[in-house]
Amino acid sequence: TGQCLRAGPLHGAQLWAKPLTASSVAILLINPSDQNQTLSWPVADVPRRFTGSGQAKADFACKPGKCMARDVWARKDLPVTSDHIKVSLRPWASVFYVLRSLDNGVQDVPISI
Repeated sequence: TGQCLRAGPLHGAQLWAKPLTASSVAILLINPSDQNQTLSWPVADVPRRFTGSGQAKADFACKPGKCMARDVWARKDLPVTSDHIKVSLRPWASVFYVLRSLDNGVQDVPISI
């Protein structure tokens, strides 16, 4: 089942990422504090490559105008039009996105973990 592949701090929030296919990555941003946080989250913080067997094909890049963000909990698709996504998090809250590259040169093959 799932496991954390890479975690990194981001402006006091935590960024968790997991590749789904060669052209999509699941992203969870968590506010682990008791303070509201509003941030302009850089999509470049999403890892392009992940460690582990079966992931050599992954070379993910979310480029403005060539990427969509699916807000999983709000059930909304959001076009990525800049190199940052604005996020407001209440204390202990999180947002869950699936980023999908629209670059035609990327094959959408499943990534095994």
